[in-house]
Amino acid sequence: MACYVAAGAVVGFDHWWQTLIHSTAAVVTLPMLFVLQHTTNRETKAILIKLDELIQATTDARDDFMDLEKHEVREQEQLHDAHHHEGDDAASES
Repeated sequence: MACYVAAGAVVGFDHWWQTLIHSTAAVVTLPMLFVLQHTTNRETKAILIKLDELIQATTDARDDFMDLEKHEVREQEQLHDAHHHEGDDAASES
């Protein structure tokens, strides 16, 4: 940041310099937004699935649900669907 300010002061904060700074900030910010959003969604989904498992079986949590945030979202959703269909099957048999 200090380098940008010093470089701007040297060139007199010309229009091209300001354009370069704004463009660079936009190019860096947009991809970071998508990376952060993807990571947050993945971890949140995993936490919710883990909480479901712990609530339903407080002493018998399955190993499948441990470290779930390290799996792909598709795998998380498959495990989540399988987990909820087990509960539906047991309820319909009663």
